[in-house]
Amino acid sequence: AIDTTGAAADGLVRLTGQVLGSQLTLGTGHTLASIKAALRPLSLFVR
Repeated sequence: AIDTTGAAADGLVRLTGQVLGSQLTLGTGHTLASIKAALRPLSLFVR
């Protein structure tokens, strides 16, 4: 996560690739299954 409450900050942008589901912080109401399905059409794959 990037804290931008004090000022703008640079961050990483993934245009395509694979990420580890265990390394993600999911918001309320999200599951690994739901984000896998949503990100797949964007060429972002969750393992």
